[in-house]
Amino acid sequence: MSCFGYEDLPGKLSGAGIHSLDNIMTLETTIHSLFDDLRLWFEAVVSGLQFSVLTLNVCRTARKTPIIFV
Repeated sequence: MSCFGYEDLPGKLSGAGIHSLDNIMTLETTIHSLFDDLRLWFEAVVSGLQFSVLTLNVCRTARKTPIIFV
């Protein structure tokens, strides 16, 4: 994870930290499958909890849809 710029994340998620409420995301079954298959992912947009949701279409190009978590 450090190669993606998250130097302290491995330490936060080790041991009991893996079950932290900060590390929980609930997804509908179809969306969960896309996420597991790496065909759907999130990218930070500005700051806070605002992200773009990216998905792969049939041609394997990414589409962006903005989403804000509150």
